[in-house]
Amino acid sequence: MKTKLFSVNITFAAFLFGVASVYADASNIVRKVDLSSTLQRACEIEQGDPYQVIAPLDGRIISHVSEGQHVTKGDLLGEYDTAELDRALRLARSRLSISQSRVDQIDGPLTESRRKLQKMGLASMQRSLHTARKEHEQLLDLAEQGRLAKRRATESAERLKQDEEDLTRAELQLVIFDIETNLQISEMRSGLLDHSIALEELEEKAASTFVTAPVDGRVNIVERRIDRTGEATVSAGTHLLSIAIPNQHWSRVEVTAQEAQEFRRATVEVFDGSDNRAAAKLLRTQRRQGALGWEKNRFEFLISFEDPDDNFLQGGSAICRFRSVVRRDAIAVSASLVWQEDGKSYVFISKDGSQIRREVRVGFIDLPFVEILSGLQEGDVVATP
Repeated sequence: MKTKLFSVNITFAAFLFGVASVYADASNIVRKVDLSSTLQRACEIEQGDPYQVIAPLDGRIISHVSEGQHVTKGDLLGEYDTAELDRALRLARSRLSISQSRVDQIDGPLTESRRKLQKMGLASMQRSLHTARKEHEQLLDLAEQGRLAKRRATESAERLKQDEEDLTRAELQLVIFDIETNLQISEMRSGLLDHSIALEELEEKAASTFVTAPVDGRVNIVERRIDRTGEATVSAGTHLLSIAIPNQHWSRVEVTAQEAQEFRRATVEVFDGSDNRAAAKLLRTQRRQGALGWEKNRFEFLISFEDPDDNFLQGGSAICRFRSVVRRDAIAVSASLVWQEDGKSYVFISKDGSQIRREVRVGFIDLPFVEILSGLQEGDVVATP
């Protein structure tokens, strides 16, 4: 008995998958497509949570906005009193400058000149020692020939030994000088780095003294002291105000652990019965509040989407669709072109004006497409059965 592989009501499929136009216009040419797994769930439209503005620093902050005011991204919301920070910056810059000057003095021309003088002194001593050795050898020869008293040769040997010891001490002093100088430079460079880091930290704080709006929206001041007087001394991390983002909605979709894993990088679309559609963003996967460990749908996707035209009613129902690609560049054909007979799948191939029946092996199904594992290749033309 010959049957269509997918006896799906076309009207229902068009509503469910939004692909009626794809069915009508689907090409009969076999081609490569990305096939996706789809998850659809009913979801409720919620108002998106406001954006929280947190105090970046300790200090006194002066507000430039009022309750209910609409702000645009980048607008100045408030600024810190920077009198103490300015003093700290001046002191830090002064310390860094002094530290750099000291390093330059130690690791600079004066030290290098001193090192050169020491090396010149060593060179002079080495030349004198070389001359003294030659003279001592001559005295030894004369003493052996009996032409010079042995006492003179002994005195010469003692002076030569003293000169060698003086040279050794001078060489050691130069080594010690280099070691001490390098240690001093290393310590001073370490101090210079500490002053540099301290200054950078203060400059980072200075860059944070202006608090700007991260998004467009309406201001809701949370810190009551700011609301009453326009300023307050706060600690870093204090919740200063919130910005309600207009036309932003959230929705939560219950999922199983397997679905959470499979669709965690899915593209998301939200649509309702009035054919309103919006691309959404999957913000995070989280454990559903109040869910018990044995519950199947104990996780949920939190999604957000923009609704600039107010098409979606807050508190209303919609469909959240998640699509995750599972086959890339799969050889596929419209499912309506595949039919079954005696448990096997077939298509008709158009070739030289005639239709040839060919058995195929089907794989993953992503309506309106079905993956062809064998029997067809890219570019084949499939006839309507």
